[in-house]
Amino acid sequence: VDGVEIPVHPLQAFLTGQVNQVPTLTGANRDELLLRALYQEYFYPPTSTEDYLTRILPIAGYNNRDIQTLYAPSQFNGNYSQAFVALFSEGIFVCSARRMAGYMTEQPTYLYTFTHAPESFF
Repeated sequence: VDGVEIPVHPLQAFLTGQVNQVPTLTGANRDELLLRALYQEYFYPPTSTEDYLTRILPIAGYNNRDIQTLYAPSQFNGNYSQAFVALFSEGIFVCSARRMAGYMTEQPTYLYTFTHAPESFF
């Protein structure tokens, strides 16, 4: 935000209605955080449920019990990385897209969530 090219912070523009009134498309993909989690898993894999919870709860701390239930590794066949990816993909990307769409109710707004995962890219 430099005051010339981008005169106001984008979030402030959305919240105050200072946006062009054109149709908007926003959304997220399933497992959006996958590449980050693969990096984390490769270099610093969780070693236990306690280690997993220690990592996620400071970030997602306001509904600890709900989060522990919905995103417990046991819900993902004991796979800590899959639980981590699901939690943060939804928490960071999907929820943000929903909030953004909610701010854009003055014009046609379309929200998507792509959930189909291909078997392989190769």
